[in-house]
Amino acid sequence: MVHLLAGVWLALGFACHDGGKRGSDPPPVRAEKATPSDDAAAAGGCQRLPFAADITLPEASGAVYLPGPPATVLVVADSGNRGQWAELDAADGKVVAHGRLPLDGGASDDLEGLSVLGGRFYGLTSSGYLREWERAEGAFRLVREAYPIATPGDGSPALSCKHAGKVNCGANFEGLCLGDAPAGGCVGWAAAKANGTLYCLERGDDGRLQVDRSRAVKVAAHGLVSGCVVAPGGALLVGTNLFGGNAVYQVTAAGGDHPQISLVDRLGPGFGEAIALGPGGVLYRLSDTGGAPSMMARYHCPR
Repeated sequence: MVHLLAGVWLALGFACHDGGKRGSDPPPVRAEKATPSDDAAAAGGCQRLPFAADITLPEASGAVYLPGPPATVLVVADSGNRGQWAELDAADGKVVAHGRLPLDGGASDDLEGLSVLGGRFYGLTSSGYLREWERAEGAFRLVREAYPIATPGDGSPALSCKHAGKVNCGANFEGLCLGDAPAGGCVGWAAAKANGTLYCLERGDDGRLQVDRSRAVKVAAHGLVSGCVVAPGGALLVGTNLFGGNAVYQVTAAGGDHPQISLVDRLGPGFGEAIALGPGGVLYRLSDTGGAPSMMARYHCPR
């Protein structure tokens, strides 16, 4: 979440100069050869499509494409907005529904990652706590209250903060991507902003999703990752914020020994935050500039 937009360009310069090397960052696991291939930038070629320029929802932080019919994009706001969501027509971006997700008191309302799997919606807070909802006739029902995806306070960075109500702590998660075709036994991935790393999520015997810290892919430097989505075939698309040039990367073989990362394109608008993927390579990017409205755009990215 961005509160001081005026410092964006200064911070961008710092991020580039620093190169992402901090002693607190854990070494990448199974990702030694997964360095971004910037020579893939020439491939780029994403074309912007007609779409509404913004929505009144503040701080768009998580998004997911819903095939319908009719096809829509569900967008959720983050900290301080008490689960506000808006549903957009996938073709033109017009708001077709809005409301609030029911929240329990077991964690903050800092919903940074949103994904859907098997008809169930999952929302991940920056502090590493997950909630689950089901939807019927347009209304959301909380079916699993906030729970940690790792032992609270354990590890460096902590993948679930010791105090669930804190925001932007520990790994500082920004994205959640689940898929029907899990890679290497992972049900999906949680994207950490603190160290630019994707962490494998497995389903436990109790049905809850838990991190397997031993399987991780470092995608970007600290402070850059802003969201992720599972593409057809199991590849991942990972977005970065303006500090990372609003780049979108593709990660293949994320669950294997040698993940590969390539640059898809650099896609705005504004301070890139949420990312969603529709059929045929249609990509949605939403921006969080610390308030309302939230900028957004739709692209066609052939891969």
